[in-house]
Amino acid sequence: MGTAAVPHSRRAVQNMLTLAGGHLGSTFILLATTPYFLHALGSSRYGLMALFSALIQYAAIVDFGLGPSLVKYIAEDHAKDRCAAIRQMMTFAILFYLVIGSIVFASIALLGHRIIALIKMPSDLRPEAFPLLLGFAGYFFVAAIGLTLYSLLSGIGRLDLSSNIKATGLIFYVLSALFAVHLGFGMQGILASSYIMLGLTIPLTYYFARRNFGNLYCSPTKIEKNAIRRVFVTGGWIQISSMMALIYSSTSGVIIGVVVNVAAVAIYDLASRLSRSIRAFAYYSTAAMLPAMSSLEARRGSQAIHRALIDGSRYVSAVSFCVCGFVIASAPIIFSAWLGSRAPQRALLDEVLIVLCLSAVIDNYVNVSTTVLRAIGAPKLETLYTVATAIVSICIAISLAPRFGVIGVVLGPLVGSTVGSTLFMIAFSRTRNLPLMSNFGKPLLKIIAVTTVSASLTYVVVQPLLQNGPPSRPLAFVEIIIVGSLYLAIFTIMLGITKYLGDHDLAFVKRILPKRLALAIDPRLIRFLFVRTIP
Repeated sequence: MGTAAVPHSRRAVQNMLTLAGGHLGSTFILLATTPYFLHALGSSRYGLMALFSALIQYAAIVDFGLGPSLVKYIAEDHAKDRCAAIRQMMTFAILFYLVIGSIVFASIALLGHRIIALIKMPSDLRPEAFPLLLGFAGYFFVAAIGLTLYSLLSGIGRLDLSSNIKATGLIFYVLSALFAVHLGFGMQGILASSYIMLGLTIPLTYYFARRNFGNLYCSPTKIEKNAIRRVFVTGGWIQISSMMALIYSSTSGVIIGVVVNVAAVAIYDLASRLSRSIRAFAYYSTAAMLPAMSSLEARRGSQAIHRALIDGSRYVSAVSFCVCGFVIASAPIIFSAWLGSRAPQRALLDEVLIVLCLSAVIDNYVNVSTTVLRAIGAPKLETLYTVATAIVSICIAISLAPRFGVIGVVLGPLVGSTVGSTLFMIAFSRTRNLPLMSNFGKPLLKIIAVTTVSASLTYVVVQPLLQNGPPSRPLAFVEIIIVGSLYLAIFTIMLGITKYLGDHDLAFVKRILPKRLALAIDPRLIRFLFVRTIP
């Protein structure tokens, strides 16, 4: 990259690291409290809340792709100092989401009883189900207001602020939810805690958005059609992509709730919480890349971001595969450390987790490429990819669910993501005139080899630890540290052997790391990991 791109790459990395750090803290808090909520609510109530959470996410498909388009065009207009256009988009967005939220709430109020009738649940839960579902619909209504503010902070490159605000809100949510459950308020107490979180985060987000940008809104009469039209031209394709991606990611829980039962949804939710950690890394990476790439594309054209695309794909893949391999190799120990003796159906949990992790790592591989398409305002190919993936996934999940239960359902997304991602990368490489094998194929084969060897050797080490059954929780934590250190050592050695990293990667690392930390890295490790391509 040229020197002009350096500040944007550094800001993107800083935002990514901030988001990743916030995610790690959030994940730790949620994982640490999940066993308590599972035990306090029971599998059926816990599964019902997870199912309703998935159902209400379908409301997001009616925003016509406005959310992602806002980030792109706010970043573009901010780079060109077009503040008036940003205010017009912000004003229109909040009015639009208020209307959509009202429609969603009214629809749930009218149709909620019919939705609940389709779900297999204990009869004593049915009186609680409708008020709970209506509460989730109201949560969507209120949360839509905050979405526009987060989009503004993302577009102007202040993801660090939005991440810190979300982390603060999560802490208040967890503390109030724990207190509410302890007092016996159950599911209703957890839902009320979600509203408390919104009451804290939305005013904070507004304050910092106004402080960093100035006045956020304009008179509705000043909204120009062209400022809104471009958002929906791009957003129309993104809307289809978001709709299909949501159906692809959320339908599994719904199918399990309808075909199996809500207790089985709890099994799926527990496994998916760990697999979502793999997905989250790619999400936060691309969330940081989108405004930086949109800004760079606005100043220098779409060709300027190809280097960031290729390197970003390799970095996201390396981290995703690394985490996936470790989770697969040591899943029984991880569940023992996390859930202890409260883990339901341990063997099934392990199997579901493995399948979900494989699906996540495949999806992550294409996320950087789809982010580039959004950054340059050409999301049509992404839409075709998500449609194909969702259709294949749902058809397989529905066909396998009656016979194989939860495993049959989660196999659908794995096959769908494999087929869809393969076709997408072939088409993407052709449309962008990027050789497939040299830019994407060879790095992918290398990281698969690295992960396979590392996970296989670690799995061999883990098996003797399980001869007497799952370890106790304290012992499991110790084993995770030991096994994790071994896995990372093997993974690092394999990176060097396969020559996955080059000297331009070393230059990038030195650019983003503090100088003292970069100097502290052992030169022998650098020579081993980073291949010299220039004599």
